[in-house]
Amino acid sequence: WIWTTSRQPVDPEKQAANSTQQPKNSTEKQQLLISDEGKEDSSKLPTGGASYLIYFLVGMNMFLAVLAILLNSSVICTYWSTSESLVPLLYLCNGVADLGCGCGVLLQSILLVLVLGDVELPYEGSILVLISYFLTAFFTRLSSFINLLLAVCRSINIANPFYHVQRCPLKIAMALYAALWAGIAVSDCYSFATKHKIFSDDVYLMESTALKPEVGWSIINTISYKTAKMNGVNSFILFFIPFVLPAVMCFLLMLVQVYHLQKSAKSTSSSSSSVSSSSPSARRSAITILLVTCVYVTSNIAALVGWLTVYRRDLITDTIHQSTWIELAVLYFSSISCPLFSAFLIPLILLLRGSSKSSWSLLNSVKQSLHS
Repeated sequence: WIWTTSRQPVDPEKQAANSTQQPKNSTEKQQLLISDEGKEDSSKLPTGGASYLIYFLVGMNMFLAVLAILLNSSVICTYWSTSESLVPLLYLCNGVADLGCGCGVLLQSILLVLVLGDVELPYEGSILVLISYFLTAFFTRLSSFINLLLAVCRSINIANPFYHVQRCPLKIAMALYAALWAGIAVSDCYSFATKHKIFSDDVYLMESTALKPEVGWSIINTISYKTAKMNGVNSFILFFIPFVLPAVMCFLLMLVQVYHLQKSAKSTSSSSSSVSSSSPSARRSAITILLVTCVYVTSNIAALVGWLTVYRRDLITDTIHQSTWIELAVLYFSSISCPLFSAFLIPLILLLRGSSKSSWSLLNSVKQSLHS
């Protein structure tokens, strides 16, 4: 009886109907999974501890963004007149990148407060969301690359003070890197506006652009449609290249810089005529380099820890899981708050340890103008 029931004939019409409802191959199944990934229940806003955590992070980011705008404005004014030299030019470019990051985060935080307060954004508000996404995605990655260039140039100048680093290759490298990530961010914004049609869903729009900004997701989906690569691995590569890799290289270069500075300080201390002048200067330079690089490296390590906390299990799966509101808060901290800490603390260290007092006078003038 068991054998006969298991061998009952199948109705051809029912079998054809079921086959039409299922995807024809594994590629279509993967496309359906990818198209549905990350779509949260947008009808529900965060409640309880998740709501308090997100509001706290938004308020903290708004405060840090204002400070970053003020401090980097002072850095830009300080190095504007001396931008013909290599290092002041890089500090100027880094200040511009951190200033753009602060403006993007400030705009993004205001829009996020409105959406979490259940305020329906008009069409122009959705455009502002995409603009804030572009600013944060582009300038955070550009700032990371400029910090790497600064570390390389400082290491070359400390190891070989008589070697003149050419400015033209650095300008070309910055232009190409900026064009690369600008194109990636524009591709994401275009995909948001045309393919997903999420302008009618403000909560999902803010989740995708502010709380979980996977910059390069449009490229990931394009690659995943044509190959069998895992989405988690691709997402990690796009996160590793602009943040983790420069941080590791800066840390190694920091060790080289400190070693050469200490070596030069010991060599100058052997001469009694230069002990009082060269050794304190070398020690001060070493401490400044150590503080700046430690801030940059620590912020990127914290971002990596937050990313791995949420996505660690997606590295061995074919899709990215649906994130909870707590996980979205962790991703928001790692992708927005950590780069903002670096954009705020690095110019603060440069202003505090600067030899001239003009930077503080410029900072006070900026504060007074904004206050008025």
